Amino acid sequence: MSEAMVKTVLVVDDEPGMQMALRTNFQREGWHVDVAGGTAEALRKLQSQHFPLVVTDVHMPDGDGLQLMRSLRMSSPSTAVIVLTAFGNVPEAVQAMRGGACDYLTKPISFEELQSAVEQLAGSAG
Repeated sequence: MSEAMVKTVLVVDDEPGMQMALRTNFQREGWHVDVAGGTAEALRKLQSQHFPLVVTDVHMPDGDGLQLMRSLRMSSPSTAVIVLTAFGNVPEAVQAMRGGACDYLTKPISFEELQSAVEQLAGSAG
């Protein structure tokens, strides 16, 4: 990811506390952050704006973050997706990675862990 590129991330999570924590931490690192409280809202935002990075929860009341990721893979294959979940398990992690996730992290996560995953993406993109 070049320095000239605007660092924009869409955070998709139904927990307001998690949205706020991720927004605050990404903004501290110089990112422009938009949030969506579920998959329907995320899909609306993804139709009107390109996000180089999407960080999504898996289990949300209105849908599944893995399905959101699959939709995103078809419409915007260059978008990096990091999947977060409070209910991590090996089959789901394998499914996420095979489906195109760049990383799969289990909550509670430290922002340092997430930032490390983001930095690895930036390194592999350039």
